[in-house]
Amino acid sequence: MRCGASAKMSRLWDSFRRASMLVGSVLVALFATIGASESAQRCRSKQPTYPVRMLHGLETQRFDDNTLVIYPGSAVDNTGCAILNVYRSIKVDIDRTGIGGRDNVVTPNDVRAGKDALQTNGFGGFNASYANGTFAGKPLGGWYYIVLAKERGEGASVEAILTRQQSSQRTDGAGSAGVPENFPYRRTLPISFYYDPQSGFRPMYCYGWPKSVCNWTRIKPSERYLIARSESATTPQTIDASKWVPGYGRILRLEIVLHAADQGGGAYVSTLVGTGGEFKAGYVNRAGDRSVLQLELATTSKQTFVIRTDPGVIAEIFAVGFSIEQPS
Repeated sequence: MRCGASAKMSRLWDSFRRASMLVGSVLVALFATIGASESAQRCRSKQPTYPVRMLHGLETQRFDDNTLVIYPGSAVDNTGCAILNVYRSIKVDIDRTGIGGRDNVVTPNDVRAGKDALQTNGFGGFNASYANGTFAGKPLGGWYYIVLAKERGEGASVEAILTRQQSSQRTDGAGSAGVPENFPYRRTLPISFYYDPQSGFRPMYCYGWPKSVCNWTRIKPSERYLIARSESATTPQTIDASKWVPGYGRILRLEIVLHAADQGGGAYVSTLVGTGGEFKAGYVNRAGDRSVLQLELATTSKQTFVIRTDPGVIAEIFAVGFSIEQPS
């Protein structure tokens, strides 16, 4: 009798333990579901779940003429709703379209610059590629930004895409990045690379990530980095530097070479005309003298700046690099 009672008690205890484990599992799943539901609800109500703008690692460099590489790291997406973890380096090839390449979407500025030069997409719009000439079929030249993108789901991997748009959040109109709709979690990285259809991505070296200072490495002849030549421009001239500093770069690094053609004098640069914020960009004492000066200058939101020179002074302005100092 004692053995039978003991066996019965043992069976009852096993049943109770299994029931307790089942209830525990249900409660864990329930709390997880509630937590996920609350997280989703917070994101739907635009209350971030994770630290907004968190970014660690993900340094990005030019790999070759047509390819960029993003190194491992983590970032919170642009809305604060998901963490994007990159465990292995990602490469993006501008010659491809779609994820792993470019979004092939033109900017409003591309269209305004000349529709005849753009390749049509068959739907009444344009691809971000040349229609004819030497570069027919090649991607449009200009600045390309990198967007990390992730699908929904716990096991979804993080991908990357190149875009000519500065924002990856707009998806429904002109100026929208062409990130596929099944990638709702996105993060625009704070870096930009200039693509030349003739020579590929312009070589540069960056440090100070994530607010990078980027220097052109000048593998090409220095003439390729000439922004403008100012010959005795006693009236302030507005210089377009949009090919040398990206949309949210704003800080342009310059090398100004002065030549005294007829007499001594100086050159003066500023962000805007008439603001009183001129910097002296070098001085030459007498005819035949030459002076070289490097400096950093904030450009306008359209990446322009102003220069003037004293009579008889010629200024050559070269691009040295830029700094990413604006939020991305």
